[in-house]
Amino acid sequence: MWDDDRDRCPDCGRPTEICADATRDWFPQKTVCWASAARSVAIRRWQARTENASPDAAGYLPDDGVTISVSQIDLTPDEDFLTPSIFQPFLQPEGGD
Repeated sequence: MWDDDRDRCPDCGRPTEICADATRDWFPQKTVCWASAARSVAIRRWQARTENASPDAAGYLPDDGVTISVSQIDLTPDEDFLTPSIFQPFLQPEGGD
């Protein structure tokens, strides 16, 4: 197994005899993963909505322990975690109710 890994480029995973050949032409390719794009948008929205949050009474911020993922099926149709109203306890000014 180690011999196989040694003969592979640690960056691209191709055999080193191919990727280290300076005479080969390489053409950059772009692909789009719409699942990753949707996740990136959700993360940016989450961060924008929580950036000014203050910790709750226990010291937690709204993004503590949160992982944003995507699914082709809405697994939590009753939870719109990107809606500002759920942040109200965190967004109150210091000492305010």
